[in-house]
Amino acid sequence: NPVEPIDTPSAPRQRMIRAFPPETAEALRAWFLTNRSLEEATFISFLALTGAPPQDVLALTCNDITDGGIYFQRSKTARERVTRLLSPLRADLDEFLGSQRIGRIFPWPASRYRNWTKRHFHPACNELGIEATMPYDLRHAFVTLLLQEGRDLSYIAQQLGHNRGTCERYYTHLE
Repeated sequence: NPVEPIDTPSAPRQRMIRAFPPETAEALRAWFLTNRSLEEATFISFLALTGAPPQDVLALTCNDITDGGIYFQRSKTARERVTRLLSPLRADLDEFLGSQRIGRIFPWPASRYRNWTKRHFHPACNELGIEATMPYDLRHAFVTLLLQEGRDLSYIAQQLGHNRGTCERYYTHLE
């Protein structure tokens, strides 16, 4: 009597959100600028200085960037939001794009992102002594930066596209 395999739901992964110091994100950005490319360093800047998850950054177009901020309209949370455009990110973006302001900022297919994470991001983290992390975790550098500025959780929630309760659940231990 053969046994049929049963699909069982996996338990949700619960990783503790750690503070990701902005200095660590900057070291990672500098590593990519020195060892890889301006494009990849700018991608790191976007992740660390907007609080956006990688899929939201990869969906951005040049039209989503204004002097008033970064307009996320195709986001994981399906909430449209505007995040402030910090001057270091503006400088990286201006250098990376130059005068070419058409189309997606990072026209990477999903396969390139996965490959980049395995082949370049993880080795860079290992070389810099950054404990096991994913590109998604760079958004915590933005939260850490906002907390260091003395911003309250309501403001942080608005910048991330979350509600205050979500921020309280994930980030109060960082305060």
